[in-house]
Amino acid sequence: MFQDTVLLLIGITGSGKSATGNTIFNETVFESKMSSTSVTRDCQKHTRSVSNRSVTVIDTPDFIFSTHTDFDSDSELKRALELCSPGAHVILLFLSLSTYIEQEMDFISWFEQKFGAEALRFTLVLFTHADQRHMRTLGEMIRANPQLSGFINRCGQRYHEFNIKAAANRRQVTELMEKIDRLVTENTNSRYTLEMMKETERRREEEEWREEERRAKEERERKNQTTFDRVRRFFY
Repeated sequence: MFQDTVLLLIGITGSGKSATGNTIFNETVFESKMSSTSVTRDCQKHTRSVSNRSVTVIDTPDFIFSTHTDFDSDSELKRALELCSPGAHVILLFLSLSTYIEQEMDFISWFEQKFGAEALRFTLVLFTHADQRHMRTLGEMIRANPQLSGFINRCGQRYHEFNIKAAANRRQVTELMEKIDRLVTENTNSRYTLEMMKETERRREEEEWREEERRAKEERERKNQTTFDRVRRFFY
């Protein structure tokens, strides 16, 4: 049994992050309500005993679709990882079964770009609003969406279905914690850190610089060729 498990909750407005945190702890520690605007404005950290072990949950705001004009996404994201110090054992990435649309596709792209490929081995995708799923199984719904299916594959096929409206259902919490424990064991108790994110950012900036240099070189060569063609036509 792990002495302390640190969970970082990442998702867009309405995905059920705060409600899930409350369900895990079986008490209200995060503000949660149905809303089209983000309720969580700042990162919040709580530690409680769950199944006779210490669990720390960092609840976070919507980093990319926040409606708050004074919200600094990058600063708050770094603060979230600082609250995880020395790092997060598991990143719970929230997607809704009822509203998997273009916005959430953009969210997945943002997550992979911002957190980097290294983060995927720490990621467990949590599908919320399971009460709104109808005829198809979760596996069928995933396979029906190529982008989602590809992302789940990159996360090692780690996902869990969660009904945030069934807070009294402790079985789904037990099953979630079992998957979390299994992932922590697979990663030999290692963690995703702020330094990993900074390294991802450094690599991205370096790639962007190289791409700008490549384009500038192509433009110079194009202009040189144009000048050469004009001179050749003039003399010949």
